[in-house]
Amino acid sequence: MSQLSFTSIFVATLLAVASILFIPKKEYRWIPLLVISLLFYWWISGNKVILLAGYSLLIFLAGRYLGHKKQGQPGTSAMAVLVFVCLLPLVISKLLHLVPVLQESIFFSERIEYSAVGNAVELVGISYFVFNAISYLVDIRRGYIKTESNFFILLLYLAFYPVIYSGPLHRSKNLLQQFRHGIHFSVENGRLAFRLLLIGLFKNLVFAPRLNSFTQELEQKATGLYVVLQGFCFFFYLYFVFSSYVDIARGLGKLIGIDIADNFRNRVYASSSRQQFWQGWHMTLNNWFRDYVFFPLAKQRRTKQWMKLATLVTFVLIGLWHGLSLKFALWGLLNGCWIIAEQEWQGRFNIIPAKYKRWAG
Repeated sequence: MSQLSFTSIFVATLLAVASILFIPKKEYRWIPLLVISLLFYWWISGNKVILLAGYSLLIFLAGRYLGHKKQGQPGTSAMAVLVFVCLLPLVISKLLHLVPVLQESIFFSERIEYSAVGNAVELVGISYFVFNAISYLVDIRRGYIKTESNFFILLLYLAFYPVIYSGPLHRSKNLLQQFRHGIHFSVENGRLAFRLLLIGLFKNLVFAPRLNSFTQELEQKATGLYVVLQGFCFFFYLYFVFSSYVDIARGLGKLIGIDIADNFRNRVYASSSRQQFWQGWHMTLNNWFRDYVFFPLAKQRRTKQWMKLATLVTFVLIGLWHGLSLKFALWGLLNGCWIIAEQEWQGRFNIIPAKYKRWAG
């Protein structure tokens, strides 16, 4: 996140707090919050805010359709079409990132201009828009939530400014009611918010840059034990960068009374197993794939082998979410194999005391 992004997101929050103080009724406070979120997105993406609004309208209409079909639920094929339409912008964005690679292929005699096409359709935060939209529609079909009747509140759910850059993912059930009745400012919320903001800024501006510089220095000496040390430094750098964004987002949300989900456990690198690690790393993304990919696959058959296959498919998709490449697919596959092996051999190599496992959690 750039310095400009930091500045703009804090200015947006100050405007949100000021607007809340001047609107006495909680049920109307979502209106300035929506305006601020759209202005913020326009500030970072320009006219692409129109694409976001159009995508939100499509999701709103799909949700209304599912709501009308409540008595006779839409078939699997109809729901699959809706999910595919939701996924299409993300799939197009991921495929366009392959263009620079394909340009080097022998199959292309002329170079393809990526910037003209890719920049026209790529949205900042597109993964979060798409995944939040899919969870909204699937939860309607499952009967977990009711269809949102107000398009602008749904637009706020998809365009909520603190989580645009780095998440976390948030379920509509948790946020829609907060937008209607929970937006407020209080001293206690302010205290908790500033604590989260200070922690996030300290991670991002103090720890992360120094670890990054140290990692780059080690890269020049990358032989023997330096390679191992460089790997550890890079892992901690990733944690401090990504968790700092989430801390900042949660702090900004808390300032206006909105509870945003946490995404990282503090001692995630002290996990005693790979499964415990994934339960504490990028939690909202992994929970999304668990609820909307693994569970639907797993319930098709109750055999042990099918469960293993569902695990592998889920982790390969998580890998491909990071990037459409063979290395990410292989990375996801290896993580899935690791977890399956742990489940198969559980207890055979259990040398870590239970109290340390609880501490890591």
